[in-house]
Amino acid sequence: MKILFSVKPEWEKKIRKGFLFTRHKLYFEAFTPENIRNADLVVPLTITDLRILIQNRHLASNNAIPLPNLKAVDICDDKWLFIQTLTHKGFGYVIPKVGSNLPYPYMLKKKTSISGSDCYRITNACDVATYKDLIARPDFFCQEIINGIYEYATHIIFKNCEIISSLTIEYEYPTPTSINGKEKFIAKNIVDCQQLSIFSAILTSIGFEGQCCFDYKLIEGRPYIFEINPRFGGSVCRYFFSFINRKLISIKK
Repeated sequence: MKILFSVKPEWEKKIRKGFLFTRHKLYFEAFTPENIRNADLVVPLTITDLRILIQNRHLASNNAIPLPNLKAVDICDDKWLFIQTLTHKGFGYVIPKVGSNLPYPYMLKKKTSISGSDCYRITNACDVATYKDLIARPDFFCQEIINGIYEYATHIIFKNCEIISSLTIEYEYPTPTSINGKEKFIAKNIVDCQQLSIFSAILTSIGFEGQCCFDYKLIEGRPYIFEINPRFGGSVCRYFFSFINRKLISIKK
């Protein structure tokens, strides 16, 4: 299979390593009409490239990994819109609380950001004073911290309202309030996921199909979801080869 990935040099080596003992041919090139047409599978690695491919979905109509619609991407790409949408659809119980009068410590987040950037831990009145300008901005919001040294990333390919492939990575952090993407984890492991049924229900409710990644913590088995990245997630790079299986390829949209 000829697999076209968009250009992201920092991920290419890891992805290639995973595919080393397969027969697939990998290309990391721009999403031009010609390149898309010549590929058997097209995999965007960034939100920008995902949006480009969606706008040209007629060129990849037979893609084994379906393309989400732009509305579903917008819901996932904006953390505040994501919270409001899931709450409206009855999934508020898996969303950490948001508001302007949260007890310390809590998190200050930008509505649209990547990998913990523009995310700040507010622990006292001094932090409030330091970040008062950001707190007042309409593109930021405050959310409760879910304590715990373990955080999870569940990578999913969702097709025809079914989870076709999934892989969950557990990260262990040095403190219960560490910020994923800003602070280094001390260990990571591949683990089983017991929350796939609720993840499937959430994706169905927002009309999402394609590849995504749930970021969350667990309290007594209940997931508290921080976001859904509606794209290829960096932590799946070396394992992505395992997603390209017979079940994925054989199921027609």
